[in-house]
Amino acid sequence: LEGRHILCIDDDFQILDAMDQLIAEWGATPLLSNCVDEVMELVEEPDTPIDFIIADYHFAPDMTGLDVIEMIRKQLDRDIPSMIITGNRSASIDQLCELASVPILPKPVNTSNLLSIICHHLEKID
Repeated sequence: LEGRHILCIDDDFQILDAMDQLIAEWGATPLLSNCVDEVMELVEEPDTPIDFIIADYHFAPDMTGLDVIEMIRKQLDRDIPSMIITGNRSASIDQLCELASVPILPKPVNTSNLLSIICHHLEKID
């Protein structure tokens, strides 16, 4: 993942801290955000490419991780590979993610599965 920029969006600072360490260990540059305004600042930064998005499904009271992914994709006008992580395993969330073609991983996240999904989707765009 060397040279890649991975955006992780979660309202839980412990999750962001763990993802920061993990993504850096994999050789990628972690971009972290816990609120929509911060996400949009990162997206609008021309020197900050985003290669992959990891978003918590229950990101904000009025916005899901899928909403944020869609907002970023529209803002950048490209289909950035993305995934949802969530502690909620309801069938409706699975269906929404499937309709959006966004893979989903349950919390606590299995880091091997996370790395596998990221690598698989980045290989598709290379």
